[in-house]
Amino acid sequence: MTRTLLIQKWGFHTARVREAKRVHYLPGDVLGVDVLKFIEDHLSSGDSFDKKDKQRWVQVESVQRRGTRALLVTASAGAYGEPGRVVDRRDSTTHFELTPDHAAVAPTRMLVLVPGEGLNAFALMERSTGRGSAGLDVVGQLHSRWREDHGEATWTHEWIEDAQAWLKDAQLKAVEVQRYRGVADTFEGPKQAKFEYRARAPRGLFWPSSFLRSILDKAATAHELIGIEAKEEDRVFVDLILEGRSSKYAVDGGKLPRVQVVLPDSLSDDDFVSHCLGEIKQRLYPKLGLSYRPGWIE
Repeated sequence: MTRTLLIQKWGFHTARVREAKRVHYLPGDVLGVDVLKFIEDHLSSGDSFDKKDKQRWVQVESVQRRGTRALLVTASAGAYGEPGRVVDRRDSTTHFELTPDHAAVAPTRMLVLVPGEGLNAFALMERSTGRGSAGLDVVGQLHSRWREDHGEATWTHEWIEDAQAWLKDAQLKAVEVQRYRGVADTFEGPKQAKFEYRARAPRGLFWPSSFLRSILDKAATAHELIGIEAKEEDRVFVDLILEGRSSKYAVDGGKLPRVQVVLPDSLSDDDFVSHCLGEIKQRLYPKLGLSYRPGWIE
């Protein structure tokens, strides 16, 4: 499964007050509460909760300090509610029968930065395109607890989305569609395979910027460019050159950011933190006009 990175900006202000009269608080001192300490106090390894309305089960695997103002949270989450089987895709043999109470879970990570200055904190969440992000579930749980304990201050969430800014400067190098489907029984080996369809601009050239705008407006435009029919389960990716750096992004939909940076495969915890730190120092903080202080994340 492809892993992408979601970035959320948090703010804190007086509750139930019109915007003109709101007081905005430092995340390290929200009416005397340090949000970093609040998270540490309300998340422990082994904690679990059941989101019955969405039939999704979540468990916190670990909570680690990474520097003076950051936490690395690892949690597993997955859906339940239907019977099924665990099948080996290589030979179609059944290894385990699932009941409606079984949840097939996968771990994802979240790096939370609560800076020592400024009016915003940030959560950088790893997301599996197949299993979602347990970080989103954890933040939702923390948000509910915050309302119970500190209702006099409102905690706001906002996605960091660069798509509109990219339209001005980014160069589109390649478009890719990934599709999983079965293969004929006459072939030996796995019964499911990943098919990749890709259109790449000639060496030294780029696709017109209008192509990128069209793909962001309607992902199926990528299929038209490549010359294949769109399927509901397809995943669309774009390779962009921005400020001299080449990165691969997933094009998503729904309530999540439309464009998400694709993470390298098999990142260790240290590699994940290092990647997040690079995003903060090279992309996030400069775009917001902020200054990162050494030691906040380690």
